[in-house]
Amino acid sequence: MKKSCIKRTILCFFVALVVLLFYSVLFPPSGEKVLGDGYFYIECEGHTRHIYYWKEDDSTTVFIPPEVLSYVNTSRFILAKQKPNQFDEAIYEKFYNYPSGRDTTYYWFIDKQAKSLAGPLLYSEMESFLQERDLSPMMQELK
Repeated sequence: MKKSCIKRTILCFFVALVVLLFYSVLFPPSGEKVLGDGYFYIECEGHTRHIYYWKEDDSTTVFIPPEVLSYVNTSRFILAKQKPNQFDEAIYEKFYNYPSGRDTTYYWFIDKQAKSLAGPLLYSEMESFLQERDLSPMMQELK
């Protein structure tokens, strides 16, 4: 009698696990926004906001660390405004050099097709970067 009870408990556990996995796939966390071509914007607990690239069959890493304040997303490009955290978090693979310190706002540019990332850049650097590519209107869209 005890064996059947244990088997039932294990079966219930696995059924619950499958239901949870199915639910998480169908209904991703409310803070996740799909930006297209494998790019996502994630907001965790209302304060950790970052943009990253992920595809199952691709080892390319494109990542804008927290805190992403705002972004403009088009079919090909992402322009993001970021204020870095005071300290690098150990969970991230790469640490960036912020030339004007961590109290400054920086800008990042992603070309989705090329899977390339430019940043962190200062406002004037980003303006020049976008002008060279005839993408200046993106800067006006960024809040």
